[in-house]
Parts: sequence; C-alpha cells; structure tokens
Amino acid sequence: MNDALACRPVRDVLLEQNPHVAPAQASALVMEGLVLVNGRPARHPGQLVRPTDRVTVAGAPTPVRPRLVAVA
Repeated sequence: MNDALACRPVRDVLLEQNPHVAPAQASALVMEGLVLVNGRPARHPGQLVRPTDRVTVAGAPTPVRPRLVAVA
C-alpha cells in the first residue's frame, strides 16, 4: 500500500480516538494548538498524519462522568 494513501487528516484521527468530541470541537482543539502529533502541535485540522504518528491532546482536562444520585 502506498504510504500517502494511508495518511489521514489529524482531525479524523482525533475524532476516532475521542468519539465524544464533536467535529467542530476537534477542529477548535487543533487550531488552539492543543493537538500534538509526535509531541509537536498540529498546524491545522487537515494536516495529514501517518498510521505510525502519535496523536495526543495536551492540556485537556480528564472528562468527568456525571453521577446519578437517587433522591427519595
């Protein structure tokens, strides 16, 4: 397989890794410089990354799941 064909936009990789994130929110994270590709900020949401690249979110708070509390 051609290596160029295996490349995908960083926004798509981010959405795949974080299904709870909306597409617009993923793009905003990239534009704010919070999405890192191999430890360096992604330049734009359409930046192509290889399957071997590491895509992470820097400075993102850990998601907190709401707890349900029964009220008697």
